[in-house]
Amino acid sequence: MTKSPNKIKDWLEQQKNRVIKISKEENGDFDSAKMKLKDVDFVRHQDTEDYLSAQSLVLLGEGTIETDFGNEELPSQTFEIALTDSWFSAIDERGLHLRTERGNYEIELELNPYETNDSP
Repeated sequence: MTKSPNKIKDWLEQQKNRVIKISKEENGDFDSAKMKLKDVDFVRHQDTEDYLSAQSLVLLGEGTIETDFGNEELPSQTFEIALTDSWFSAIDERGLHLRTERGNYEIELELNPYETNDSP
C-alpha cells in the first residue's frame, strides 16, 4: 500500500457519474453507502486544536447510507474520509482501498446487471 493522493484522485475522477459503494470498518462497526459520484476533492484543514485531521478526502454526489432503520440520504450529499497522518491506499481490479488510523475503507464500482468487471 502507498500514500498517493494523486493516484486516488485520478482513479475517482475516472468514476465520475458512476455509482460507487463505500464500505467502512471502524472499531468493529461496519457502515455502507452508495452514491452517484459527481466530484472528488482533497481538503486541507488548518485546525489549531487538533479536532480535525490534517486532510480529508471528500466525495460529492447523491446517495444513501445504510442505517439500522433502512437507507437514508447522505447528509449534504457528501461522504468525507478523514486522512490522518498515517494512511495508506491501494487500487486494484476491485476498487480503491484506504487504511487510516481510524478505519478501513473500500470504494468499489456498483455494477449494473449488464456490466462486468471486465468492461472498459
